[in-house]
Amino acid sequence: ELPDNDDAFVEGKIGSRGFGLLDLGAKPNGKEFWIVGGSGSVFYSNDAGKSWKRDRGTDDVAANLYTVKFNDNNNGFILGNDGVLLKYNGRAV
Repeated sequence: ELPDNDDAFVEGKIGSRGFGLLDLGAKPNGKEFWIVGGSGSVFYSNDAGKSWKRDRGTDDVAANLYTVKFNDNNNGFILGNDGVLLKYNGRAV
């Protein structure tokens, strides 16, 4: 159930370059989060969402990225349009 007011939420800023952000995934450790979106946009946080960095390793991916999933702290996948499937190899760029 959602809270009656939004005092429980804190606004954060992510420099998405104007592209929509479509999914947020978390590693099982609960400290690392990943966001994916339009035009190959990938952002990650290693400090439980206090700050965000762009993963430039996907800058040349010509696809919208729709979902990000982790099955453990070292293995994850990002799924995009036109059959794009990216595998996380255990470290951010």
